[in-house]
Amino acid sequence: MTPRLIITGLVFLGLQTCIPAFAQTNTTARHAITSPLYFYTGNAYLEKTNSSQQTYLAGIIDGFLGAAIFGAPEGSITQLNSCLKGKRTNQLHAIVARYLREHPERWDEPMSILTFNAVNASCDGFYPFVKSD
Repeated sequence: MTPRLIITGLVFLGLQTCIPAFAQTNTTARHAITSPLYFYTGNAYLEKTNSSQQTYLAGIIDGFLGAAIFGAPEGSITQLNSCLKGKRTNQLHAIVARYLREHPERWDEPMSILTFNAVNASCDGFYPFVKSD
C-alpha cells in the first residue's frame, strides 16, 4: 500500500465518524419543517369519537417519543418527554382540542402536524412549529 492510499483511507474514516456526530448536535431547525405525508387530516380526526381521538393521540405521542429510532435528535425527544410527563390522554385531548378550536383554518392539514403544533405550543415551543405544504 502506498502512503497516499493509506492517508486517503484515514481521511475517509475520519469523515465517517465526524459528520454523523456533527449532524446529531444540530438539534434545532432554523425554519419551519414541512411534512406532506399523513394518515388523518384535522377534519377526519374531528369526525371520530372522543374515545377514538384519545386513542389516536396516545399512538401519535408514542410515535413522537419513539422517533429516536428513526434518527430524531434525542434532545428534542427529552424536552417533549419532560413536557408531557404526568399528562393523561384526556389532558392531551383537551390541549389538541383547544388548538383545533383556535385554528379552524388548518383543519385540512395533516393531523400529525396539528398534534405536534398543539403539544409544542403547550410546552412553550420546544421546537420550531411545523407547517404543511
